[in-house]
Amino acid sequence: MVGEAAKRLVMPSFRIVCLVGGLTACSSLPDRVKLPPTAGEQEALYGIAGWSLNGRVAVKINGESWQASLVWQHAATQDKLRLSGPLGVGAVDVYLTDHYMRLVGADGEVESSFQPDSLMKERLGFPVPLKDLEFWVLGLPSLDSSKYQIVETYESGRIKAMIQSGWQIGYKDFRQVGQWILPGKIIVVRGAARLVLVADQWDFDGSQI
Repeated sequence: MVGEAAKRLVMPSFRIVCLVGGLTACSSLPDRVKLPPTAGEQEALYGIAGWSLNGRVAVKINGESWQASLVWQHAATQDKLRLSGPLGVGAVDVYLTDHYMRLVGADGEVESSFQPDSLMKERLGFPVPLKDLEFWVLGLPSLDSSKYQIVETYESGRIKAMIQSGWQIGYKDFRQVGQWILPGKIIVVRGAARLVLVADQWDFDGSQI
């Protein structure tokens, strides 16, 4: 049975099936690599103006679990995320501009707020930090939150686990994606809330990778 938190997020017309297992399906990303990170590489990643990501997201909160496919389009002025249920059943679009969020359900119902974290908490059960997550998915500490602590690194020197804004962020499966080295799986945890994002395909400057 679909959890109440998932029902609140996607509005009445959006159905999401319960998560039975972890996101373990094969990724279309290239083979794993181990290259040492450099200050120049990190600076270049921070300088990327736009990208899009196709992947999957799984959420577990207070014993409820669900999963959805994800299409995330990031631009300098706006982020758009589309969450879709299995077999294309239902969808919800999330638009984020600075600190203003708008949710549009499959039935056209709209909700908006100048407090995105609060709106996500209302719908999902915990405040998903999307402004931080747009950096975390690239393997970077967020510029929206100044303080962070690196807890563990891989032999390559890349971040394996860090803490920022009260969240524990873990990285797995770093891969060569075009000219970049990016994590294939991001695990974000705080208290009873756990979010897992798997990146299946990236698009930089209109070139799918």
